[in-house]
Amino acid sequence: MDKLIESSMAVLDTAANVIPKMQLKGCAGIILISSREVGFGASYQAGAGVLVSHLNGKWSAPVAVSLGSVGLGAVLGAANKQLAIVLNPLAMRSLVESKGSIQFGGTLGLTIKKGVEGGADVSVANHGTAWASSIVYTFSEGLMITAQLETGSISFIEEVNEKYYKTKDPSEILEGLASIPPGPAAQLVKRLTLLTNGASTD
Repeated sequence: MDKLIESSMAVLDTAANVIPKMQLKGCAGIILISSREVGFGASYQAGAGVLVSHLNGKWSAPVAVSLGSVGLGAVLGAANKQLAIVLNPLAMRSLVESKGSIQFGGTLGLTIKKGVEGGADVSVANHGTAWASSIVYTFSEGLMITAQLETGSISFIEEVNEKYYKTKDPSEILEGLASIPPGPAAQLVKRLTLLTNGASTD
C-alpha cells in the first residue's frame, strides 16, 4: 500500500500545477492512478492508485483502487499514463455505495497524443449520470493514436485495504472514520491539504 500511495503522490505532483485550487476546494474526492495503455486495433489499460474523499473541508485516508478499461476502434501505440480524476459528489457517492466497482463508458473521438512534460489532456466526464462533470486530467508518455469507444471500471482493491486498515468496508475510511496512518498516507493527505489551501507542496 505504501508504494501505491507513493506512486499516487507522483501523480499529484504532476497534476499540482494544472488542477485549479477551487476545483479541489469544491470536489468530493480525487482519484490518482498510474496506468499503462497498449493498443493494436483495440486497447487495454490497467493501473492502480488511490481514492481520497474530501468531506467537510478535510481529506480522508487513501483507499486503494484499480483501473481496467478496454477500447474498441482504431488504436495504435503504447503509453504510460497518470490520471487525476476530480470527483463530483454523485460520483463519489456511487463509488462508496458500490463497495466493489463502478462502470464507465466513453464517447467516440479521435485523438493523437504524444506525451509532453508538463502537458495534460483535460476532459469533462460524461459517462452517465454519476460521472457527469467529474474532471479527468491525463498525463501521457508515449504515442497513442486512437478513435475508439472505451469502457471499463474502477474497483476497490479489497485485500490491500483490509491489510492496511483492518477493515473490508471502504466507506468507513472514506467517511473519515479511520485514522490516517503515519508515513506515505499522512504525507499524501498533507500535500492535498496544502494544495487545497493554495500552498506549495515543496
